[in-house]
Amino acid sequence: MRSHLDRFFSAWMRHDPDKMAAFYTIDAIMEDPTLQEPRKGRESIREYYRAMFESLEDPEHDLLDYASRNDRIWFEWTFASGGTKTPRVSYRGVSIQDIPDGLIIHDHAFWSPNDD
Repeated sequence: MRSHLDRFFSAWMRHDPDKMAAFYTIDAIMEDPTLQEPRKGRESIREYYRAMFESLEDPEHDLLDYASRNDRIWFEWTFASGGTKTPRVSYRGVSIQDIPDGLIIHDHAFWSPNDD
């Protein structure tokens, strides 16, 4: 599972929505506090990453710690964005991913967009 996280965070830092979508099954579900409803399907998830990467200034995402059992992984992370155009903000959260056959079928993030 560590190799999955290394590849996932490396792809995220390249800010490439196609590479990020490739981690998910065609019918995957993504839940995040910033979404009014879960994203369903690889294409919808790809669009989520595209819009996010385009809207953020100098985004960063770092892995802090993780645990796994069977096909599930829990990981703690930090996220930051901003700089010269927008104030720099940072968040800390936890995600749970279900990865039964090497691809994410369910990705659920837990964090508060209002915390600094």
